[in-house]
Amino acid sequence: RKIAALAELKHKQFSPHTWGNGLGLLANLHLAASVPNCTYIEYPYHPPSVVPEAYYGFLATPLTVDRDGYLPLPQGPGLGVELDRKALQQYRVE
Repeated sequence: RKIAALAELKHKQFSPHTWGNGLGLLANLHLAASVPNCTYIEYPYHPPSVVPEAYYGFLATPLTVDRDGYLPLPQGPGLGVELDRKALQQYRVE
């Protein structure tokens, strides 16, 4: 938010980049929605090597781009999504 505010002082746009997983994308999506000078966020999508399942496979409902090319902000609590507990089991450490 501080970087977005500094950009706004100079009448510049702010655009975060997401190269992590779906949770990072969701965090940046919420950040973008909370500042007045962020129109776009950038994230990788390069089929067949980089596909949505690689980023969103642990979400109960995958994120989908709408027909106009926008990624709608989920409306649920927190980041707006539920996690797929079964899909997360592969990351479990005991």
